[in-house]
Amino acid sequence: MVAIAAADGEFVKAVELADTEGMPLEFLQNILRELRQAGLLDAQRGHDGGYRLALAPDAITLSAVLDAVGSPLTEVYERSDSIWDELETTASGVLGSMTLADLVSR
Repeated sequence: MVAIAAADGEFVKAVELADTEGMPLEFLQNILRELRQAGLLDAQRGHDGGYRLALAPDAITLSAVLDAVGSPLTEVYERSDSIWDELETTASGVLGSMTLADLVSR
């Protein structure tokens, strides 16, 4: 998502992303599909197609990205232990306040 955000509204091909990020294309396409279904990406077919953000980078939080792909980082811990509660609160706060724009600017 950071690489797509850095493309500044231009469509980025899945093949290019897979090569740049060093991941299998089929695995990446599954992630891209989930992000598109969550309304975070737009897709366009054809020679000039690819993927781009559906929203402005400052409108997409890391929490939204992780929720879209079902990351275990966004799941609530089953244990009722103060350290886990504190960890969850802290992680949720960071993920919910940091956006793609923040990461692109770093």
